[in-house]
Amino acid sequence: MKNIINFIKNDANTLIGNKTDTNELLLRLTLLNASQIAYPNLEYIQFIKEINGLKNYDTTIYGCFEETDKIFIDILDKNILLDRTDKSCILVLGENIMDYLVYNKQYQKYETRDRDTDEITFTFDTLKDALSYFLDINEE
Repeated sequence: MKNIINFIKNDANTLIGNKTDTNELLLRLTLLNASQIAYPNLEYIQFIKEINGLKNYDTTIYGCFEETDKIFIDILDKNILLDRTDKSCILVLGENIMDYLVYNKQYQKYETRDRDTDEITFTFDTLKDALSYFLDINEE
């Protein structure tokens, strides 16, 4: 995962949100839980501590922000806005022009899902693998 984080931090084409305060992160996670939206796993929480949201061309990974702004999107705000019927087991983590990146709490897997049909296009065991695919990072 460190290689992914380093790649993101050093990519001139990627904008990264300011680091989140631990208290702000805990507040956003508490509000996710109170909104009956799936709670992220520890792997994603550790990632958000390092990379609090990002924007790269047409790809966005949500972060923890008190307010959504023009560049970065708050994970709580976006998941409330999407108002999924399966929100207690699916947490939407990011998006591009074709897919959503989600964490499926029920199966403890990351998935890409077609934005129009919600069909699962790919499934990943780790956030590292999901981000490598979703952000088109080749680690060779």
